[in-house]
Amino acid sequence: SEEFIDRYCVIEQRQVLNTKGAIEEAPCVVGFKNLTELHGIMDNFMIARTAKDVGLPIPKAVEKITYVDMTDEQLEVYAELRAEAEEMQKGAGKDIFSLICRMQKAAMDLEIFDPDRFKGKHTDSPKYKAAVANILAGSKDGGQIVFIDSNDSHERLKGMLVAQGMKPEEIGIINAAAAPDSDARYEIGEAFNRGELKVVIGNTATMGEGVNLQILATDIHHLDIPWEPGTIIQRNGRGVRQKNVHSEVRVHTYLAKRSFDGYRWQTLK
Repeated sequence: SEEFIDRYCVIEQRQVLNTKGAIEEAPCVVGFKNLTELHGIMDNFMIARTAKDVGLPIPKAVEKITYVDMTDEQLEVYAELRAEAEEMQKGAGKDIFSLICRMQKAAMDLEIFDPDRFKGKHTDSPKYKAAVANILAGSKDGGQIVFIDSNDSHERLKGMLVAQGMKPEEIGIINAAAAPDSDARYEIGEAFNRGELKVVIGNTATMGEGVNLQILATDIHHLDIPWEPGTIIQRNGRGVRQKNVHSEVRVHTYLAKRSFDGYRWQTLK
């Protein structure tokens, strides 16, 4: 891997967010070199074609970033989690990936983070509140696709939308429990494409591939951030694809300030 980076990547010092949420100087990949040589190697093993290469008309994805302030309780929890991270750097504590998962839950919904300690607190979630506002506004233009990988969030977000006046029958949920087989997912997708459902909420595992939601979609909402770019591409591909009647699709990403979200989003981008 070191030889590959040295030959094909351009590295420069840049200011970036570190895992503690602070700005620091670090070496970053800012571009590539020797690409003609690399293309020659890759062409022996793969054929790559973009939608533009084959003349496939797809809507333009317009990126929208929504930054939200965490509540005082969320900030208190994050201080606890950052203290755990400090202990891990000393060689103690739990698995780092478990900690990152807990950080994501805390930035999303404290009731998911700790159901006993924060029972009923999901309605305080700044991410849910921001998403509800954008979904309600966007639904006046067309269909709303919402990705959250925590299944616990799906009914909670639906309940908050209903509390703001949306009808329950206008909201579909696609996860393994609500839509356990391909027939159920297909029916939800068809209802969404006919405009009978205004909103579909789901997770990457169940809704990220094989579900066509594009016909009337105007907005895609990412309330959490996956680890790799391919997942975002697959998520966006539910609406940013051929046969969408709209020329643009707004892609909303929700980031909690002073959380691990910024680091993950920077890494993904």
